This record gives sequence, structure tokens and C-alpha cells, in this order.
Amino acid sequence: MSIESLQAPAGSAPWMAQFVGQLRRVLRSVTGGEAPQRVFVCADIASAPGAADNQNCIALAEDADGLGNPGLIYSDGSTWVVI
Repeated sequence: MSIESLQAPAGSAPWMAQFVGQLRRVLRSVTGGEAPQRVFVCADIASAPGAADNQNCIALAEDADGLGNPGLIYSDGSTWVVI
């Protein structure tokens, strides 16, 4: 389903069409439209930015496990966790 395919139900109140239009604008701004989003890349977990300042964010650690293997890391608000 694309963002543009979101529509107010047929016969709904006029405010519903306005709401759906606003929702589409917000979704486009949050997701960057239909384009993929870049992920922050760091060398390893130790070089990732502060976890507290980046709660609920995802990054790519080029050495996520200490063995040279890349992996996604997630900030739970207190630490970065390999996912």
C-alpha cells in the first residue's frame, strides 16, 4: 500500500478527507516519501553516538560483534544493542 492510496471512506464526513490529507503529508515527511532512508554507519558500538540521545534509533555498525561482522544496532535509551 502506498501513502498516496490512503483515502477517506466513501460517504464519510468532510473533516475525514482533510484528516487523511494531513496524514498523507505527515507520513511522506516521516518516511521521506517512497524512497529508502539512509542509516547512520559507525565503525563499532563503542564509536556509536550516545545511546541516551538516540533512543529508538537504528544504526549500522561495521563491526557489531567484535569479530569484524557488520550488523544493525538499536538504542534502547541506555545502551546500543545488536539486533
